[in-house]
Amino acid sequence: MIRRARDLILVVNSGSSSIKFAGYQSADLALVFQGEMAGIGGPEETGQILITGSQGEIICDQQAALNDISAAAHRLVQWLKESGMLGRVRAVGHRIVHGGVSYQNATVATSQVIKDLSRLVDRDPVHLPAEIKTVELFRDLLGRSVVHILCFDTAFHRTIPVASRTYGLPLSVRRLGVQRFGFHGLSYQYVSQRLGELDRDATERKTVVAHLGSGASLCAMVRYGETARSIDTTMGFTPAGGLVMGQRSGDLDPGVLVYLARTLGMDAHEMRRAVEFEGGLKGISQKTGDMKILLEGEAAGDKQCTLAIAVFCHHARRWIGAMAASLDGIDDLVFTGGIGEKSAVVRQRVMTGLGYLGLHMIEPRNKQVREGLISSEISPKRVWVIPTNEQIVIAEAVQRVLEKGDQDDSTSESKRTIQAAIENSD
Repeated sequence: MIRRARDLILVVNSGSSSIKFAGYQSADLALVFQGEMAGIGGPEETGQILITGSQGEIICDQQAALNDISAAAHRLVQWLKESGMLGRVRAVGHRIVHGGVSYQNATVATSQVIKDLSRLVDRDPVHLPAEIKTVELFRDLLGRSVVHILCFDTAFHRTIPVASRTYGLPLSVRRLGVQRFGFHGLSYQYVSQRLGELDRDATERKTVVAHLGSGASLCAMVRYGETARSIDTTMGFTPAGGLVMGQRSGDLDPGVLVYLARTLGMDAHEMRRAVEFEGGLKGISQKTGDMKILLEGEAAGDKQCTLAIAVFCHHARRWIGAMAASLDGIDDLVFTGGIGEKSAVVRQRVMTGLGYLGLHMIEPRNKQVREGLISSEISPKRVWVIPTNEQIVIAEAVQRVLEKGDQDDSTSESKRTIQAAIENSD
């Protein structure tokens, strides 16, 4: 469906205060540029626009007023126009965190799909509103010649068994769609593919991937080469569950929320703020959810920073054991995500005590390796570091949808959307 070698696939990953993006050449998915607009919604001229080329060279580095998502989207489109690339964009791939039960494949962003996602906002009020707004903005700004494809973080976990997916709640509640969905699926898909490239062992491998960042989760998967099937994961109905994260509490005794409602009179909005914005590492340290700053605080003798780091590492270690149990064993442990990729200190502390699973790493490798094994090559149990790349997974999905011109859950409207884009691209 994409017919010119110089056509671009634009990948957009939006958050409440930032938009990450990348451009890939459609013919071979070679990276053309990537960047981020950060500080959206901040004071005047405090937003940051950073764009780099395929070799990491800086193309744009400036401060700008990014009052809201709309302003950021307009600035990105303006940069594409000024750089001569706006007319090359033939498709946009959007990361969507929550697809609910209906959307488990990359899907054309029709008006009906947008309506369906709007009904899921109460399940993920942190990510979905910004993501839906971004899709609508780029649809308006780029015109009918561009197709928009939605790629869902929840899709990778559609293979989780019913026993892992089901909560211990009454049927009347479960019928509302309350179940474990799991997230970070685009990251897990990339890591499983990349691990298959690095590890040519064709046998079945029981693999636990630890995506550790400001948002953190683990996934238990069974891997055959570059193909993997999700078996269990730590996040649940929303991305707030599982591990302690930067600002999210992770799993709680449900009685805690009942207690807060009864004793402090907290309503749903106040409890959500405590759990999703004021909790986690930020809540424990009383300072920040940024692991780098916490490690600096620990070095300076700050006991609250030390406690926050200890809690984070303990939860990660505990959940690794739980994921290994879901797999009935473990062959590979992979660290990814901002913290998992970059912090040798955190990796070392998480690994402490996992020897009973046969997991050991070599400390010099832990400090030096940016991608690859940090355990011994001859060990049957392997530990890896693999930087994630959600953008390329989205670009690949967009390319597949456009080449096929259809997908399993497409509607007549989605077919018309692709055809209209082709007709208007000439």
